[in-house]
Amino acid sequence: MDRMRCYALQAGQSDPTIYFFPIGHDDPASLLHLGDADGDPFDFGALSTSQLSQLAFLFGGIGDARHLFSSIIGLHAAYKKLDEPEKAAFKVHITALDLQPSVLARDLCLLLLLDQLARAEKGTELRAELLATVLYVYLGVVIPPYCHTRFTEVVNVALVILERQPWRLPPWLHATDRSIAGMLETLTYWSNELEGKVPQGMLDHHRPQLDGEDGDHSLPGVADEERWYRGTKVFMPPASLRGRHDGFDEAWEAIRSSGQDEDIQRLLDEANAHILSTWKPNISFFDPQTKATQDYPFLDINLFNVIKSFHRFVITVPSAAADDEPTSFQVAEQFFGVAADGLAELRSCIKIEFLQGDLFYDLTTMRLDPGSDRPAEFPRSFDRMWLSDIPDFTHGQLTEAIYCIPGLQLEKGSVAGFNCILNKGIWADANQFFYTYTLLYPEEVSQYLGCRVLQASPSQPIILKRLELPLPLESLASQTDLSTWLTRVLFSILVPGTIPPHIYYPGNIVLFTTLLIHLAEVGFSTEWLSSFLNIILANTMETDLAPYLGQLPIPTSERDRRVERRTVNLAPWHVDFERVLAVVWDVLPFDVALPPAFPRSSKELVSLAVHASLDNFTPSTRDSLPKQLPVMALLFFRPASGTSADQFAKSVDEVLEGRLEADGAVHIATVVDVFDMASETIQWTMSRARVEGMKAEGGWVMAPYRFDVRESVVVSPFSLDEWKEST
Repeated sequence: MDRMRCYALQAGQSDPTIYFFPIGHDDPASLLHLGDADGDPFDFGALSTSQLSQLAFLFGGIGDARHLFSSIIGLHAAYKKLDEPEKAAFKVHITALDLQPSVLARDLCLLLLLDQLARAEKGTELRAELLATVLYVYLGVVIPPYCHTRFTEVVNVALVILERQPWRLPPWLHATDRSIAGMLETLTYWSNELEGKVPQGMLDHHRPQLDGEDGDHSLPGVADEERWYRGTKVFMPPASLRGRHDGFDEAWEAIRSSGQDEDIQRLLDEANAHILSTWKPNISFFDPQTKATQDYPFLDINLFNVIKSFHRFVITVPSAAADDEPTSFQVAEQFFGVAADGLAELRSCIKIEFLQGDLFYDLTTMRLDPGSDRPAEFPRSFDRMWLSDIPDFTHGQLTEAIYCIPGLQLEKGSVAGFNCILNKGIWADANQFFYTYTLLYPEEVSQYLGCRVLQASPSQPIILKRLELPLPLESLASQTDLSTWLTRVLFSILVPGTIPPHIYYPGNIVLFTTLLIHLAEVGFSTEWLSSFLNIILANTMETDLAPYLGQLPIPTSERDRRVERRTVNLAPWHVDFERVLAVVWDVLPFDVALPPAFPRSSKELVSLAVHASLDNFTPSTRDSLPKQLPVMALLFFRPASGTSADQFAKSVDEVLEGRLEADGAVHIATVVDVFDMASETIQWTMSRARVEGMKAEGGWVMAPYRFDVRESVVVSPFSLDEWKEST
């Protein structure tokens, strides 16, 4: 598995940009208690002193850090209940991982602000100003000038420390070396390159999406604020700071006393004039990766929903002293204030690590490569993980079970949780939710994937628990059931059903090969796994199963569908198995009979690239179809055979059935190294011997296609003469 870390785990995207989303959508939750769905709550009372001294938590996809702040609050509450020897032993490491460097830069600055807040005396104007800075930076589209000054000071401090002396970070913070470069790029951008941005531009790109008269009024204290926000698109400062803003007191009083509409509008106009002339854009919403294509960030979000979700959390925290009808600032004071208080008391026993990277690759590296760039004393496995909504975009529970769950510890309360946000409303029930991604029901997962499902419903946090591996063979699926399931998984990757935009189904042959390796770790017979893979490589698979060709989600009735038994044609996908097995075949945990023509090392592979002009992409691909979906695969064929790229794309199932070009005239690659329309580059890896054979035969072309809509994405395929070796 370690050798495949350089390979893409999912199909290509026409736009591979890692976009920056500064504000999340889910309710804040402490990792210590994942709500009613947490069937195995974390119990500090059951821990030994040794265990208390090496607690480890991971946020995979830290996002806007709301769950980190909530967990600090939860850890602080638990810490206060410990006796003195237990407090002396208490040590917790939190890994805040994200692929997007601007996310980490922003969260670092917010934590530095919280540290300042923790040191400010309560009830002072300084503390109010710091709280306002945290609130406005966290949620404000534009922010007061004094908040802008405080935030830019923090940005510049972080910039100097990371650039020159990273070890000067507070001892409770750590940033890995490879994470610093991306964070520095963002911090430099915020510090030096945004002078020309103005409040009007920010406000023009913000559509508040506020609830109407019949909307959510679960927090009556912000009802007047929402009316104010409709007219200004800014949060109302607290009373202690309001005098710094011309016209705010008058407008606020008119709104609260239900004044005449024309008077309110006049006062709002005066307030807006003040905002446009003195307030500043929230620079933490900008991302250097999109500066060439986006003048201002688009924010179509109801920010009061975030305030309401924070209030729902703080009313569960005794130390928060939550008001029944608080304003937005009071909610911020309750949430961020209590988090700052927790941070103040936990400084000596907490370490927050910022790690830029891919969740799956990094968890695999932690387990398999002790020589990674993280300090040796940092944890390699975790008591708890929160994976946010990453599974929505990465093939659901299947990838979580393979890549994440093995990184859990085996203690009683060790679990991983995640949310379904992208497509929560489309699932008929938990069975369909799990079956679409894993081809298993929740209760079957432990018999195949080496973990147990504690909570399966997509409407609640999904909770998975690691099992001690290897499992006894008698507790696992039979060889027949395993082969049936693996065939279904393979077919779902080679010929997926049509995919709507709100379902990500990006699995490829790298994922499938990793699954086979994982199954050996689970405890399945290596002879069974070897037999199944060798049948694929020999192209001798006989089966009465057929791929599901309808629109996802997959109906659970598919598990009972059978067709006439026949031999399917898997040879077209050998181009993928060649490149993957070339680097891992000799270290697989089971024997594999490589066909004579297969390469046996990475030296027998070649990386190829084409210049893919934007003009050559079809109008639908270029202009209308979603570019972020990982749905790109590559067709290799000879047009002289009479079949076009579109015909192949529409009939991949016919290729599998051996009814279309069964004589080796087509190859299909699910593993794409680079697919970037913006840079006009497509890159992939193949067996060098296969490429030489294609050259000798002549007439071969490559055409990328989208498997979600089953159509070619280029007007003219790329001839073999256009394929250039890439380093």
